[in-house]
Amino acid sequence: MRNFSKFFVLALGIFFVATGCDNSTPTTNAANAAAFFEQQGVKSEFLTVNVGTTAQTVTGAKGTSFTFAPNALLNANGTPFTGAAKVEVKEIYKRADMLLSNKPTQTRNGFLVSAGEFFLDVKDAAGNALQINPRQGIQVGMPLQAGQQLNDRMQLWAQDSLKGAANGEINPLPQPAAGGAQPFVWQANGFGVGFNTSSAPGSYVFSVFNKGWTNCDYLYSDPRPKTTLHVKFTTNPNNTNTTVFMVPQGINSVISLYTPEAPEGRMSYTNSVPIGMQTVLVAISFHNGKSYLASQTITVGANHTETLTFTEKTDAEITAFMQTLN
Repeated sequence: MRNFSKFFVLALGIFFVATGCDNSTPTTNAANAAAFFEQQGVKSEFLTVNVGTTAQTVTGAKGTSFTFAPNALLNANGTPFTGAAKVEVKEIYKRADMLLSNKPTQTRNGFLVSAGEFFLDVKDAAGNALQINPRQGIQVGMPLQAGQQLNDRMQLWAQDSLKGAANGEINPLPQPAAGGAQPFVWQANGFGVGFNTSSAPGSYVFSVFNKGWTNCDYLYSDPRPKTTLHVKFTTNPNNTNTTVFMVPQGINSVISLYTPEAPEGRMSYTNSVPIGMQTVLVAISFHNGKSYLASQTITVGANHTETLTFTEKTDAEITAFMQTLN
């Protein structure tokens, strides 16, 4: 694994601009799962960077840095962009934000352990989309979080395209009903990750060549025998607007149970959950202007089936509960 310390320490000039974001909280319950995640999830920050003859850096509120070298951005016609660019960023480092933003850490067949996730978009001052120069990229630094140690198994993951069966996708994920939460999984993008240890606490450093969501993760490995976890409900207010998560304890990971199981249950990927793993199950459901929460802490057993009971809650109460799961 290469050490990028010297590469990042040669600052090339730094430019920082204060962030702006919308932290307003709705006073009414969300109509459905998709609306809940939109309202309660992490909000966009908008930064301004002046792209010119020297590298410029902007940093998000949670410490994610983005360095734009000369010619890092291109106009729609492929010519180099110079001038003020608006950078939209969403930063996720904690499990609560993964839950509230519906950004779990999983591939189509396994768990991921995350060092952080972020969304990136770049436009010019007039709102026109800019592209990242594929020969240059944007340099990113993700600070190490409290209690974490640098891990050389980290790699980069991008949002899965989720084309669907109609477009020839093999083993497609189920598509949600109207208002339901869109499945979200990651696919490896093949780019490497280095370390910057020049200043505490250290950070992961790499280049990105695409806008959208990026996750810095490693594949979770557990030698224990695996099983399939099944979740059922005593009653379910609205199955099409129900989302189920499992939150493994001890790792920075959130898993969605997307696979439906008759008549209204959910299940994990087949033989994917370690027997003996302690995890919190969290389910939310929305129906007729009301929100519902079900949760249970379990130790996974062989061929485990857990039954959850929904209780009516406000969106604020659901959010407060999820924030305890970091």
